[in-house]
Formats: sequence, structure tokens, C-alpha cells
Amino acid sequence: MHYMIAGGTGFIGQALTAHYLNAGIAVSIISRDKNVVHKLYAKQVKALSWEDLSTLDLDILQNTDLIINLAGANLTTARWTRKRCQELTDSRLQTTTTLANLCAKLGKDAPPLFNASGVGIYGFQPHTTQGLTPTYDEQSPLAADTSHFLSLLGRAWEHATHHAREASVRVVNLRLGMVLDGNGGAFPSLRRPFNYYVGTQWGKGLISWISLIDLIRSIDFLIARPEIEGPVNLVAPQCVTHKEFAQTLGNLLNRSVWLKLPPAFLTLLFGKMAQELLLEGQHVIPQRLIEAGFNFQHPTLEKALKQCLHLTTAYDNNISL
Repeated sequence: MHYMIAGGTGFIGQALTAHYLNAGIAVSIISRDKNVVHKLYAKQVKALSWEDLSTLDLDILQNTDLIINLAGANLTTARWTRKRCQELTDSRLQTTTTLANLCAKLGKDAPPLFNASGVGIYGFQPHTTQGLTPTYDEQSPLAADTSHFLSLLGRAWEHATHHAREASVRVVNLRLGMVLDGNGGAFPSLRRPFNYYVGTQWGKGLISWISLIDLIRSIDFLIARPEIEGPVNLVAPQCVTHKEFAQTLGNLLNRSVWLKLPPAFLTLLFGKMAQELLLEGQHVIPQRLIEAGFNFQHPTLEKALKQCLHLTTAYDNNISL
């Protein structure tokens, strides 16, 4: 078995690469900088640059069993200026278009393309005082509001795979929620104030999330089911508000949540990013995974956070279907 992973040097990419190497699967990493790949993995993987793909023998692609594309600039490392939004968009569309066009050349002989996307594609869905808003599943219409950057980005990102789909390539659009793990992603930043007894509620919006372990398990689940293609929501069944997230984390750490950052302060600090990631959100459910029979190892936030905090048993941390 041989998998290609674009963006294999990032948080999720490193976890997937380690998982597949442990399973005895050969992995090639596509990256802008092959030196970074060599530093991370030495000779465990084959390093490819995006330039290498232009000269790649299609026979090599035919001997690849799966392509997972996670490539894209980090959404949270810089304020969303007009220039930064363009960088975020270009870094996703250029890489996805390159891979989709390569797969299209092979048509039905191409490996499946599992391409990242995000639940932000569904658009604004403010939290209400009466409880959670109605759910979005994979059949829900996408937002018509063109002011929502993540929705526009998600639609363009998924559309960039259309050449592959039209050539009868199996394409799965992985609509990711917030991925929770103790060693990377958003969680360490969300936990940090609690370490100093400053329990903090960062926003008032909604969080559709998934544990890193369930993310890996769900991708393995989809690999084994070739009949599933198109958009798939990779989120846990339980959506929460930022308030519920902070309270659950505080309870597990025996810390009170006493600091609530005002929306105006968050907007001043982070700009448009605050509105879309902290003050709004989407109540997304994993309808296609549930219908296909996927069982979540961490279906509730409490279970996921216990794993992040290493309050679980070895069995709970085992990645298996």
C-alpha cells in the first residue's frame, strides 16, 4: 500500500503519517519544502515538492492507493487582511487544482482523492438564547451570504476538485470541524489560560469539533467504503457553544470560568477572524458517517477533552475501527 499526503508536515498530516507508517503503509509527503519533510521523517517517507508533481510519471500515481490533500496556509496565524485572505485561498486552490488535474488524467485508474474542506462552508449560524440552532448535514443548502469568507473559501476549495470528479475519480470532500488533541491544533491555546487559573470563555458562537483519534478513524472508515464520495462532515455528534466548551474544560481541570472576553475586544484583537471563528459558528452533524455505521470513540466533548488531558485509559486512546 502507498499513500500520498499533501500537507503532511502539519498537525493533522503528521498524525495521519505516523498512523499509516505504523500500519506498514508506504507514505509520500508533498510539501513546499522537502527539507522540512526530511527533518520530520528522515528516510521514513518519500519527500515530493509541488514542482516534482509536474514531472511525475503517471505510473507512480497509478501505484498510489490514496491521495489525502490537507495543504493550505494556517487560518489562525495572522489577521485576515485582504492580502491574507487571498493567501489562504490561493494556498488551497492551487494545490487542490494540481492534484485534481493529475487524477483527471488517469480517470477511473486514479487513486481516490480525499480533499480537505471545512464546516465553515455552511456559513453564518449565530447561537440563540433558546439553545442550539437547527443542524446542518451534508444535504443542507450552502449559505448565500457572500460576506462569509469561510463559506466562500470552502465552496471554492471543493469546486477545485471538479475536474477529478468529472473524470470519474472518487473524490471525498472532508468537511472538518475543530480537531481536538492535547498536543496540537487549537486545544493548547484554549487550555493555556486555565493553567494560570484564568478560566476563559473565548467567544459566544458554536463549535462543531472532532477528536484527532476519531478524525483518523473516520478517514480509515471512509477508505474502506468506496461507495461513499462527495462531502462528508467530519465532526462529532455533539456540537457545543464556546461557553459549554469552557465550562466542560474548567470542570475537568477543577478551574472556574470567570473571564468572558467581550465580542468588541475579540473583534478588535482578531478582526473578521473573530467573527467567523469565535462569535459565530455552525451546528453541524455527521449524518453520512452515522448512516454508514461509524461509531465515535469520543462522541461527547467530555470524553474528547479527557483524552486531550490524558485522563483516559490506554484503551480509550487506541485508534481502531
